[in-house]
Amino acid sequence: MKGQVLADFVVKFYPRREMEPVYHVNVHPWKVFVDGASSAMGAGARIVIITPEGIRLEHSFRLGFRTSNNEAEYEALLTGLRAVLDMGA
Repeated sequence: MKGQVLADFVVKFYPRREMEPVYHVNVHPWKVFVDGASSAMGAGARIVIITPEGIRLEHSFRLGFRTSNNEAEYEALLTGLRAVLDMGA
């Protein structure tokens, strides 16, 4: 209910001009690609991060425990997300 009240308020009191955006947001996307794999020899993962400026960062690592392919992918995703958060994304 509170959300609807706010929406009604904005519609009622916002000055109406033709084709003028209400709010403009600049989007600077980060891209994160992850891959994980597991075999009898061990498990590992690879992360590729592309910053909004186009800088490509790559990192690969071995997992120190036995895991399935899905778990290796999950570990790669978590590590990639932590990395971009640490970089200020």
